[in-house]
Amino acid sequence: YLWIKRNVKMNNKVKCLIIVGMCVSFLITLSFMNTAPVLAQHAVNKIEVVTAYDKAEVSAKVGDVIKITLNENTSTGYSWQIIDLPQQVELTEEIVIDDNPAGLVGAAHLKVFEFMIKESGALKIKLNYTRVWEKNTDNVKNFELIVKSKK
Repeated sequence: YLWIKRNVKMNNKVKCLIIVGMCVSFLITLSFMNTAPVLAQHAVNKIEVVTAYDKAEVSAKVGDVIKITLNENTSTGYSWQIIDLPQQVELTEEIVIDDNPAGLVGAAHLKVFEFMIKESGALKIKLNYTRVWEKNTDNVKNFELIVKSKK
């Protein structure tokens, strides 16, 4: 456009037509680009949940991520295990965050579960803090989260 403006003498109507034509071609190009995944990524919420949310109810939308962070001390043999995971939910990440100095024995750390809501409805995520080899459930701690999800 600038080259034309400098090198060709034309009236304002022609200049406007050229600018409009450039804008229309830009908009047509944008319409063929797949921008839906980018927009969807920005709409996802991450709902942070900690021990205090035990037996609590949270609201979520399909596509949201529920992040549950719990204290854990595997040096005692106890660890958090998923006991019940409804089909409307998908485990997307399970990690341990250990910020303790190297070589520190017996220190607690954090266990983080991330679940993505795939379908709407009411559901429960159930976790147990147990020694997986023990059959005695007297010392088992439970964590339940009730999720009401909608589209």
